Amino acid sequence: MAATVEAAGVVPRIRNRSELFNVANYEFATPHANYDVYPDGRSFLMVRQGRPGQRAEVVYLQNPLELLIR
Repeated sequence: MAATVEAAGVVPRIRNRSELFNVANYEFATPHANYDVYPDGRSFLMVRQGRPGQRAEVVYLQNPLELLIR
């Protein structure tokens, strides 16, 4: 969801909202989130649901910048 915020006055107001993309095929989890925001604040990661019978695969990159340098 993206929103336009009006900051004039004491209480900020949301002027409008727009859906960025459909999240129907992404996993939801409680009590934690299945997403994370990149440090640059411009991108994020989400966990997508697999197809029935699909094997699960998890890829974890530790220090991806160092891997790019190599």
